[in-house]
Amino acid sequence: MSDYYLVQRMTKKDQPYKNDKGIDSHFDLDYMGSSEFEWGAVPKSLKRLRQSPVEVTPQPLSFEGQVHTVYFVAHPNETADKWAALQRWVDGGMRGKEWTKFDRMLRDAATDWRTDAWWSIDTDAAWALDQETADLLATAINTKPAL
Repeated sequence: MSDYYLVQRMTKKDQPYKNDKGIDSHFDLDYMGSSEFEWGAVPKSLKRLRQSPVEVTPQPLSFEGQVHTVYFVAHPNETADKWAALQRWVDGGMRGKEWTKFDRMLRDAATDWRTDAWWSIDTDAAWALDQETADLLATAINTKPAL
């Protein structure tokens, strides 16, 4: 299994529902199967991510002979290793539990494959193809909701 086996697709919300808190107030998470609901992988990853602030770091990603700027969200002391693992995952064909649509977005972000961000819940890292979305994602991770 790769470091990026459980990659959660995320879509920015136009506006949050009144009862949404934390990351749910900014993003909808696509249904990805049993990992998020049966054994709680998403809240476990979020808890690990919230142990210290995450930061956004623009990174060059090579894909099909092109270099794309990807805005990577991770703990600063872990960015280099997790970024290298992401590049290996891309180079290896982006295999995972579910289809991420990341390859489609890299080929043509204007397609109707709307996914705004990705969160590797087994690696505790996330990324987006634009700075604004990545900043929103980092804010959502770094801000614990009031109970």
